[in-house]
Amino acid sequence: MSMFYLSGGITGLTDEEAYEWRDWFEKKLKDLGDTVRVFNPIRHFNLSDVEDGLVTDETVMDLELYRLRNSDFVIVNCLAPHSIGTNIEIGIALERRIPILALNEKNVPLHPWLQIAPLATFDNREDMLAFIDKHYVH
Repeated sequence: MSMFYLSGGITGLTDEEAYEWRDWFEKKLKDLGDTVRVFNPIRHFNLSDVEDGLVTDETVMDLELYRLRNSDFVIVNCLAPHSIGTNIEIGIALERRIPILALNEKNVPLHPWLQIAPLATFDNREDMLAFIDKHYVH
């Protein structure tokens, strides 16, 4: 069983930019077989849960970082390279030696550390999915 954690910014992005790629990967990764699980952080809490006081920001962060630490792979979308949460997730993944695969479809300029942190960086989803399928699933 392989767990993939979907990491990427939300703040400052449109809903389409923040959500669409996660939905795409969640579906495509699950289609690779029964041995693949995906943690999509935005499916567990939403901003209204925090705003309504149903959960705290600390609760959200604790659960997401717990799931990250127990993942086998991290897929990070580079659309928001200055996202604090995403950069914390990358740091934890590096510290725990969890392989990071980066998606940079819009060729966003990246800090040198964000260039070297991933095992591989892809400029399109299909190539990344084929890499995952070949090297990590089958």
